Amino acid sequence: MILQLVRPEQIRSYWPTIKKGVDKLVTKSITGWIPEDLYCDVHEGRTQLYLLVNNKYYVGFVAVQIFNQNMHIWTAYCEKPDQLEVGLNLLKDLAIQDNIQTITFSSDRKAWQKVAGKLGFRPNTYLLSL
Repeated sequence: MILQLVRPEQIRSYWPTIKKGVDKLVTKSITGWIPEDLYCDVHEGRTQLYLLVNNKYYVGFVAVQIFNQNMHIWTAYCEKPDQLEVGLNLLKDLAIQDNIQTITFSSDRKAWQKVAGKLGFRPNTYLLSL
């Protein structure tokens, strides 16, 4: 499996490929973002979008934002759950090449409380909504 960067000027041609996965993620989340937010951020260069490609076939994507030496995973989608760990390992390799010190993500989905620890993440942020 490889990570393939989608450059900002390419988002329009790749959008139909990832849109179904984006729609699934939005329906499972309560964070309030819409698919067009991701499209716009990639198009404007604020978010990097990587396709997960296995044997020349699309299997998912990951969208990240870089802040100083932190890579924040905005959203990620894999067609099969077992591809998640492989994709994360590719993302770690990319982060190390770019001298990134930490990778973070946030999720309101309870299932991530179990999965995150298995992938090496530990909690560090608490949120109070007003």
